[in-house]
Amino acid sequence: MPNYIKLTNNTNLGWHYFKNYFNDLPLIKIVENSLVKAEKEALEIGLKARNIEIQEYKPNIAVNRYYTFTGNKSIMLKTTYPGLLIGTGLKHEISAIGEAKLGFHFDFSTGLPSIPGSSIKGLLRSAFPGWCLNEIGDEIKWAKTYYIESVIESCTIDDIEIKFEQDIELKNELQKKINALEMFLFEGKIPSIGNDDSYSFLANDPFWKPISIYNRCLFLDAFIVKATSNLMYADTLAPHHPEKPESSDLLNPIPLSFIKIAPEVHFQFNFKLFEYQDYNIGKINFIFKQILIHLGVGAKTNVGYGQLIESGERPIVADGTSTASTAVNIELIVRPFPGEFNSKLAPLFEYEGRIVGNKKDKYFIEIIIDSTKAIYSKKLQALDRNNISKEINTLIICKFSDPRTFSITPKS
Repeated sequence: MPNYIKLTNNTNLGWHYFKNYFNDLPLIKIVENSLVKAEKEALEIGLKARNIEIQEYKPNIAVNRYYTFTGNKSIMLKTTYPGLLIGTGLKHEISAIGEAKLGFHFDFSTGLPSIPGSSIKGLLRSAFPGWCLNEIGDEIKWAKTYYIESVIESCTIDDIEIKFEQDIELKNELQKKINALEMFLFEGKIPSIGNDDSYSFLANDPFWKPISIYNRCLFLDAFIVKATSNLMYADTLAPHHPEKPESSDLLNPIPLSFIKIAPEVHFQFNFKLFEYQDYNIGKINFIFKQILIHLGVGAKTNVGYGQLIESGERPIVADGTSTASTAVNIELIVRPFPGEFNSKLAPLFEYEGRIVGNKKDKYFIEIIIDSTKAIYSKKLQALDRNNISKEINTLIICKFSDPRTFSITPKS
């Protein structure tokens, strides 16, 4: 049996939890249930001490700043009390008193907890009605249809219900609209051009044609960017006697230990999104954010775990820095002007920009255009000529005369 290695802040927590955690224990006796009372008590004390080590674990979360970010949209959310559980279906127990009973999901390389992109995709899709899987309607499907429309329109479900329940034709159009959005986001298919009489809701019908794999929305892993205090906490469930549920109130509970992600841990959810019809990537990102906040993520959301609120942190970009970083090592990200540019309307193309960094004599300006983040550069002389401060996060007004040319003035 390998020796137990004490957990330190530099240890890969995933390796520790699944490989190191049970080292130095009398596994044969545990399996055969042949431990004497003194051995059981010593085992319980030892395992509880290992749970406390995990609770006191404070790793260098900055390693996640070098996560290979291949998406174009992020959502910053943080956990609330009681915390978050992810990967509880993984096996992690030997029927020993005091052990952490539930499995957990960790990133293989960093050892830090992460939320798999497949889990995020499944959660987001669960909010959609699923007409493409079975077109037979029921109350739950219509409730989900109204919910998605209420998120899109930023209004209440009651408002949507009042609007559509009295007009069957309008209701049918809404059904098709939400189904098409679900097909695009999760199946990677769009309607084929043809007679509306051939319309089908079902995903496997020839009416729907696949999109190129390079133009499909991708759901990437969510990773931790900050922990306000502890990263992990130990917690306990107290189920009562399973064989006599009718008298469980009179029996002593059996405490079961497990670990969880603590409250106030900030996650970055990452996506690679594409526009679809009237939905630009900013709108799709907004829909995803609202679903994550409304539904939560991970296990036991029905008893409060996995609830999320807006983080307030800025996303980490591809070079390993935050967009709020004061570092001067930000590479220029060349982006064309989003959307169609009409030179006759150029005076209307006025946006608020923010200095996010510099490299030598070039200063990089972040501008949000139609919910899309674009980064442009201006030389030091241009800032000096217009009396603009070169401090990070300085706000300026950017007026475009064509897709790549704009003047800058201080924001008053």
